[in-house]
Amino acid sequence: MKRRKTAEHSIAYAGLRFRVRVRPVRYSRIQFGDKGPVLTVPPGVDPMGMLMKKQRWVEKTRDRLREARREAASLTLVRRSGPGFDALVRECVTDWAARLRVRPGAVTLRRMKRRWGSCHHDGRITLNRCLQWLPDHLVAYVVCHELLHLRIRRHGPRFKGRMLELFPDARRHEEELNLYGFRLLACTGPGIRPPAGD
Repeated sequence: MKRRKTAEHSIAYAGLRFRVRVRPVRYSRIQFGDKGPVLTVPPGVDPMGMLMKKQRWVEKTRDRLREARREAASLTLVRRSGPGFDALVRECVTDWAARLRVRPGAVTLRRMKRRWGSCHHDGRITLNRCLQWLPDHLVAYVVCHELLHLRIRRHGPRFKGRMLELFPDARRHEEELNLYGFRLLACTGPGIRPPAGD
């Protein structure tokens, strides 16, 4: 299979520096990622014209992300020891596994760049060590979310409905997790990390 050729350069627009990728694709696409905004265009499409066409959306997304980063910077991180966090996770897993009537395989903790947790097809649960800095209710929410995947694999209406039954404030919890994501995960960009040495 041939690799598609990509030409790259950058342009400034709306106070942002866009990486522009020219690729043999059908449609243009704008993405705001962890390394800044990226515009992918087919050959022959004017990148600046594309950005101007999507000006309102670009500016709205830029402003929303800036506000989220400001809010995230003001979040209070929980000071919790490693052993204290491990104990909290064990307690949450035991409690939620019993409530959901599931039997997870191994539960591991490791630093993850983009997710708070994952559930593998063989029943293993992986949780992000960055959860150590989050309030107890969000740790419990993430643990429950991953354990529920042992019953309902996909994030469809049934899964979301069940999470709302278990956590009536699920939408608020998701918003909080997004803000903590800006503060702690790699997708927030350089310079925003949990306190060292704790």
